[in-house]
Amino acid sequence: MRNPNFVTDYIAAIEQAFKSEDYDFIFISTHKEVSSRIPEYLTNSLYLVFPELSLKDSFIQRYVDRGSPKPFVDMMHDNWTVFIEDLQRNSNCAGYLKLETNEENLSDVIEYIENWRVFSAENPAT
Repeated sequence: MRNPNFVTDYIAAIEQAFKSEDYDFIFISTHKEVSSRIPEYLTNSLYLVFPELSLKDSFIQRYVDRGSPKPFVDMMHDNWTVFIEDLQRNSNCAGYLKLETNEENLSDVIEYIENWRVFSAENPAT
């Protein structure tokens, strides 16, 4: 049985992790019920990372290859377009980063963000 306070507890854990300043990155769920409740003060630090819509087959195969349960794979297959389009419409974030090729992974995006942070710190806006 799912915790009836799941969303509230999840948001509280995100806030606690953010306030602790112990983490360079905090990965959170992209479920609508979670992302729609992210406190406004956190949205300036929130980036949505998701694959291009056209990479569906590649990502479905990734889920199979990593051993994801069949119900998860089927759910992602059946709802891929809706999920990606919902993320693209989400304005409760600082920006979007898309995985644009079959070879890209979340680690590539993290490297990009880290490099951007260094560049921004060295060249602050005037």
